[in-house]
Amino acid sequence: MNKLHIEKLQRELLKDNALNVKFKCGPVNLDVQGGQIIGVFGENGSGKTTFIKLLTGIKYKDSGIINFNDKDWFNNDLAYIPDLFPFGPATKVSEILKLHETLFGNLWDRDTCLAYLDKYHVDETSSSKNLSLGMKQRLMVAVALSHKPKLLIFDEPMAGIDPFVRSEILDDIIDYTYENESVTIISTHNIEEVNDVVDYVLYFDEGYPIINADIVEFSNIAHQLIESDSQVIDIKEFVSAYQRR
Repeated sequence: MNKLHIEKLQRELLKDNALNVKFKCGPVNLDVQGGQIIGVFGENGSGKTTFIKLLTGIKYKDSGIINFNDKDWFNNDLAYIPDLFPFGPATKVSEILKLHETLFGNLWDRDTCLAYLDKYHVDETSSSKNLSLGMKQRLMVAVALSHKPKLLIFDEPMAGIDPFVRSEILDDIIDYTYENESVTIISTHNIEEVNDVVDYVLYFDEGYPIINADIVEFSNIAHQLIESDSQVIDIKEFVSAYQRR
């Protein structure tokens, strides 16, 4: 079974002239098995984006361990969708598919990708400049699900997509996660969309995951944090109450 192990992961940022640390992400400890969806939440500047970039290698960690299936290098197992479309306006959809075929070789499944593109109504002959934000997101999801990834990381995957398509894409991500026993991480501000599907919650505040728990433990921890007599029912309710306090 696939497994993600994170131990004492930390990154220090924003040092002043005296080299005093102004912001720190971590330490983060996490052990999750395949077939689970981890929701990463927090306000802007809370550390969740830094955490995602540490996982993907975009930012270097200062200390700690990240390994997937007991490997420190796992790029071939990773599918990552950033919050911003990573290709220029002149790039054609067909060129993006060809690039991923080159990157992933035998892991790349062109037929699967074309099936997703057809389902999401994305034309392979289009240029990026002719795609809406929502269409670009659909394209990236189609590509991400088409090279047999075992670790999927999505940064705001539903941004700019109409509600019906959001639901359709989320269903595909859920199905892929459970059918392939992948580890899937979704960082999002759109809590309502994923409220009922996450198995594990990371909620960042000032660089630290103040909630780091599976969904069974979540309610008790959230209840203590908001110091309320009412029972916390779901993630959306907790986030709303915590940010109002």
